[in-house]
Amino acid sequence: MIPVVPAGESRIWFYRNEGPHETHETPYFRLNGQPVGISEPNAALYRDVPPGHYTVSVDRYGVPYPNQFANFDISAGQEIFIKVVSMRERVGGGGDNGFGFRAIFYTWLIPADAARPEISGIPYYGNS
Repeated sequence: MIPVVPAGESRIWFYRNEGPHETHETPYFRLNGQPVGISEPNAALYRDVPPGHYTVSVDRYGVPYPNQFANFDISAGQEIFIKVVSMRERVGGGGDNGFGFRAIFYTWLIPADAARPEISGIPYYGNS
């Protein structure tokens, strides 16, 4: 059973659903640039944090895209849900055989009423 949010704290959920085009790479989640967990396909985790302003990113290659990562303010007792999604980016050059693909990750802020059902159907793998 998952405990209630501790008094004076906030909770940030991180989750990732598995889809037919999702990569199986496992990059780090970062809260304000600091690693807080690993993004596992089809899994969820949470971190209890002090209220404040946060940016949630996922390790990536190259320069970030505009609006690639979630930014938000969170209050005491509040829960925020961050969904990680990926897409493939074509890289390389030099003819048809010189191309490859790499994953680009995005973090999306998802409303609680949409996120809770998604999280309930996937494995939970820890906190703090």
